[in-house]
Amino acid sequence: MKRTKTLALMLAAVIMFAIPSQSFAANPVMTVNLGQSTGAPLHGANGFLYGLKDSTSLSDSLLTGLNSLDMTGQMAPDGLQHAGGDAFKVSDQWFRAGGKFVQIYMQDIYKDWPYPTRNMTDYLAKVTTIANQVKAHKDRAKFLYVPFNEPDWIWYGTSGTKLTDFKNDWKTVFQKIRSIDSSAKIVGPNFEHYNSAAYRDFYTFAKANNVLPDYTSWHELDDTVDTWYNSYNDYRKIESDLGISARPITINEYAKSTGELGVPGKLLQYMVRFENSKVHAGLAFWQPEGRLDELLTASYTKSGAWYMYQWYGGFTGNTIAVTPPTQNGPMQGVGFYDSGRKLSATIFGGGSGSLDVNLTNIPAALQTSGKTTIEVWGVDNSNGGTSSGTYRLSRAAYTVTNGSVKITVNNMNASSAYQIVMLPQ
Repeated sequence: MKRTKTLALMLAAVIMFAIPSQSFAANPVMTVNLGQSTGAPLHGANGFLYGLKDSTSLSDSLLTGLNSLDMTGQMAPDGLQHAGGDAFKVSDQWFRAGGKFVQIYMQDIYKDWPYPTRNMTDYLAKVTTIANQVKAHKDRAKFLYVPFNEPDWIWYGTSGTKLTDFKNDWKTVFQKIRSIDSSAKIVGPNFEHYNSAAYRDFYTFAKANNVLPDYTSWHELDDTVDTWYNSYNDYRKIESDLGISARPITINEYAKSTGELGVPGKLLQYMVRFENSKVHAGLAFWQPEGRLDELLTASYTKSGAWYMYQWYGGFTGNTIAVTPPTQNGPMQGVGFYDSGRKLSATIFGGGSGSLDVNLTNIPAALQTSGKTTIEVWGVDNSNGGTSSGTYRLSRAAYTVTNGSVKITVNNMNASSAYQIVMLPQ
């Protein structure tokens, strides 16, 4: 009897500290409002720069397994910048796996990095060749042109004569592309980081000269993820002030070179913000091309981050309002509810310790006799190696009170990601 009681106490302790439970501690609080839709999932963060090297290194299942694919940025046809990554050589597999479009980095036709000294006569000839190649391609409508890569520090600058030179060259290249491919979708200005004054100047010029990009782009490679909403809102205000219709935004390179790629809890910071803002985005290229920017290991096995992006790619129905403990803090979350599937899931993480999660406005479709079933899953950082996959922390039925349930997740690791899944019993 004493031994049985001791085991029961030990089991209770494990439950208290290892799996979600009803909690009364003053933990940080995240609120998931299943009754507030924020629109259809874009899956915009499921993109890459040089995610593919060729048509054979990756099995289709490594791509289709991510459920939804947005964009990949690749080298201009016959380019010299990298040993692999030619847009035309990877596009068949990308589109077959469900990828929406391929961005062509046109300056990557050059071998040198940074690019050779600016020579517009030479570059315009190369632009002409690329545009003719794309126009003749069977999937021409799925290719996007990126004429300039980080012109705020390569060839040009963000003010004065350097910015003026960029604007004039943008106009020249834009008009050349459109003269060959009248339906071309053009991405720009594609700065290394967002610059409010320079973007306002550029868009004022672009509107006046009828050379507005079809997609607005910049990169998020520095310690700027916590100021994302400031940059996004500032850019949208520029459009509004200038009377420009809202452009789709593509952050075609995101995440720092160290400590972020392949780390679920770090990459979640970007995923949440990009999905909340409904923008397209591609993981940055810091390692050899073809590994989905470290979602895969050097031997093409799955990292922990691959599984988090698989979760995200599986979002259906509508995304829902998730309020983190603080808007710009590390603990973040993004979720969906699909009434047809009778399923809701919320990915969260980025912080350590314990978190209270308030699940509110739980629909009747997720309840049986006043209860809803909740599973909590996790996936850890695999530190560049092969991940053992996702693991389930708990599964339990909770009584829904006034449309809500509160759970606590303990012992969270800041480099891991977690998922709450809700379904009827």
